[in-house]
Amino acid sequence: MTHFKRSGEFDSRLEADFAADFEAKFGKHKPGKDAGQWRLTREDEVILLGDTVMIPDFALTNQTDGRRALVELVGYWHPDYLARKVAKVRAANRRDLILLVYEGVNLSAEKLKDTPSEVLYFANKPVLKDVMAAVEKVAI
Repeated sequence: MTHFKRSGEFDSRLEADFAADFEAKFGKHKPGKDAGQWRLTREDEVILLGDTVMIPDFALTNQTDGRRALVELVGYWHPDYLARKVAKVRAANRRDLILLVYEGVNLSAEKLKDTPSEVLYFANKPVLKDVMAAVEKVAI
């Protein structure tokens, strides 16, 4: 049992769509060599950041070798939210973290240049092919 309040299955339509797209393409019942290799879980890792925490939206775990990558979707645009998000990403200092940033939030690459995180921008929704390439690159 935890003292953290459960926020529901997904915090946004963007998260729900990402999970559904992943399951449709890479779900455990899909044929092919990549079937079931990567498992998507939601909010399963807490990164301690001094007096606060960061809980990435998703983790991808390789079922064969145990490598993991964390995924954080950035689709909300409020300036205060973005400032807090960028501060947490910097504090986390994780090279296994992938930021999927909606182009409409106006969060320039310049603001994220001093983080080791992989950053992918998207116009409508994240491109799974690009996400999985980044996962393979940064998973540890």
